[in-house]
Amino acid sequence: MRIAADSAGMIVVLENGCGDRGKAIAAMMAIYAWALHRCAIV
Repeated sequence: MRIAADSAGMIVVLENGCGDRGKAIAAMMAIYAWALHRCAIV
């Protein structure tokens, strides 16, 4: 849960500061956080 929240905050920072590249990185981080969260539940 904390990881997801941290990545959400990072997405905001990247979208505000880095343009398209930042959004791509943010998307990867969000997917990574989701995968970790899913694995933690399973």
